[in-house]
Amino acid sequence: MAVDESKLKEDGRQLFIWSAIDVDTKEILAVYASYQRSLNAYLFMRKVLLRCVGKPLILVDWDAILGF
Repeated sequence: MAVDESKLKEDGRQLFIWSAIDVDTKEILAVYASYQRSLNAYLFMRKVLLRCVGKPLILVDWDAILGF
């Protein structure tokens, strides 16, 4: 499973959109949008992981996190 975060600007406010994607089938598993980032990202991940069967592999783009 991979999670992608995108930012859009709507009426001058930033809108964060998260999508969980199955890396094998390229199927979108879940999508969530919010004007806030930190707690909502955690809650989205938790909600997706609770619905997964087994233990999915979670891929992290460390370059984006570290600012490279």
